[in-house]
Amino acid sequence: MKTFRTAQIQAVRMAGDEGMLLRGYAARFNSYSKDLGGFKERIQPGAFSTAVKERADVRFLTNHNPDSVMGRTKNGTLKLREDSEGLYFEVLLPDTQQGRDLRTTIERGDMDQCSFAFTVDEGDDEWAEDVDERGNRFVARTLKRVNLFDVSAVTYPAYEDTNVNTFLGNVS
Repeated sequence: MKTFRTAQIQAVRMAGDEGMLLRGYAARFNSYSKDLGGFKERIQPGAFSTAVKERADVRFLTNHNPDSVMGRTKNGTLKLREDSEGLYFEVLLPDTQQGRDLRTTIERGDMDQCSFAFTVDEGDDEWAEDVDERGNRFVARTLKRVNLFDVSAVTYPAYEDTNVNTFLGNVS
């Protein structure tokens, strides 16, 4: 079963170019998701290190739709790295109608979060009980290592603490 999670995304217009670079965090560490049907989930630092180190063939999609491939690590249009905050990405959108539509949607703020699709091998997650800030108990899943398939700009994220910023001008 693939699972989808969210985080932050940014749109950056490249000076003198009609291309568009999106960047942000597809996942943030140690932050709980919304209720995912009887449990909440958080991601442990290092969960993406194997996928990044082994250069997994990850796609950048829109709403996890495989008909809407916007970039890919295999060809270098999607770059991933794990840092102290989470899974950071940069994707150079294609000069296609879908790419332009996604750029416009993000620039307008209609879509401002992202997610990732993954599986977990046996022993790479941990289940426990936790207590929220109101004292309510809940089932908590901690992801220790994931097999990453895609990073997506999404309409409905699982993690609420995400946002997008649009920058016009030079890309560093």
